[in-house]
Amino acid sequence: MLQGRKRSDLGFYGTAIDNLVKRGILKVYKSQGRDDYCLLKAHRELVISVLKENADKYNFISSLHLERIR
Repeated sequence: MLQGRKRSDLGFYGTAIDNLVKRGILKVYKSQGRDDYCLLKAHRELVISVLKENADKYNFISSLHLERIR
């Protein structure tokens, strides 16, 4: 969910998510008629480390609750 983000930045989020799907880091699946995304476990540690390294640069990362990623 992208609440609290600038409307003008939504295209950037969509592009980033599409790129992660193309690279095989995220997987798309249908849930209740909408597209949901999941992080593939094979890439979990890499993604968490990259997010932690960049948490100070990008405010939105702190709202992701990295400790909840399984």
